[in-house]
This record gives sequence, C-alpha cells and structure tokens, in this order.
Amino acid sequence: MYETTNLAIDTSMRSIEEENSALAWQVIRELEKKIDSQERMYRKKHIDRLNKGECDPEKGVNFITLLSNLERIGDHSNNIAGYTLDILALNKKS
Repeated sequence: MYETTNLAIDTSMRSIEEENSALAWQVIRELEKKIDSQERMYRKKHIDRLNKGECDPEKGVNFITLLSNLERIGDHSNNIAGYTLDILALNKKS
C-alpha cells in the first residue's frame, strides 16, 4: 500500500508538471481504486488478527491510523490528478 501510495503521488505530480491527462487518469482510474482496495483488505486482516488475539490492540491503533493516512494521501493524489484534468480542459477552451 505504501508503494502504491508513493506511485500515486509521483504520478499525480508528474501529470500536473507534464500536463499529461493519461497520467492523471491512471491515478483516478487505477491507483486510487487500488489504494482503497488495499486499505479495506489490510483493515479486515488486522481485525481478524485482533479477534484471534494475534495482535497487540495498542499497536493496532497505530496500524489503523497508518492505513487511514495512506488512504488520505491517495485521496489527495486523486485530487491533484483531477486538478490536472480541470486545467487541461480550461486550456482547451481558451
């Protein structure tokens, strides 16, 4: 999830720097969905571990916080990609 989030950040920033709609759409259509899916999967696996007593609940709070923060970074990357598309659309109208 960390690697996917980093890729989303890098790709969204490249999309705006290069004014590249294909990169922006990659973030929106692929990477954001993958991050959301990973967050749900890791959260579910963590809850399963907690229920089995395989995980320290105190450390689990940190893990869940980390997952939430990575997902939020993915959301911000998605917003940057959307901004890129908005700018490109405005430039076409000009």
